Amino acid sequence: MLSNQKKFFKMRKTRNNIILQSLGQIILQCFFQYWQILFLQKNFSSKIFGIIYILFQLISLFSNSFFSKIKAQSFYSKAILICLSSGLFITSLLSTNKILFLIAILLFQLPFNIYDSQLYLEFQNRVGHRSLSSAVSILECASTLVATLTLWIVSGIISFFSLKMVLLYLTISFIVFSIIVLFMDRTD
Repeated sequence: MLSNQKKFFKMRKTRNNIILQSLGQIILQCFFQYWQILFLQKNFSSKIFGIIYILFQLISLFSNSFFSKIKAQSFYSKAILICLSSGLFITSLLSTNKILFLIAILLFQLPFNIYDSQLYLEFQNRVGHRSLSSAVSILECASTLVATLTLWIVSGIISFFSLKMVLLYLTISFIVFSIIVLFMDRTD
């Protein structure tokens, strides 16, 4: 088992893929842990949260069907998806218009899910079926670590900055780190 873990981290593309998927936890935690607070801050009633959650699930299903029709394998495709999803999330954070907020936060999931699905498909193809179980364990461990770190960061600095600013800074961090790793993967 330990030799499999070392093998995965020596394989540059697999290691970078694990890093990219783990970095995705930054924006996922910002979204999934705080979407209800964001809606309340925009003066939406908590009574519609069930409907909003159903919309999130429908968009996720739609993005999966859309993913099966496109290829987002290139550096540029992934960079565009990162910037588009992050831009929509940032728009939702900064918007003062309820309708623009709603559209942006709903649509942000579409490019992000396509990007995340592409990364996972590449990951599966790189590690193969014989090593998939060990590789998924490593991926989940790294993702959990980044998710936990993200939530610690939010809880540690929320008393100094507004939630909106903390999520904005974390989203920008996601963009910067992801583009750097993508670029390193491209040129390394």
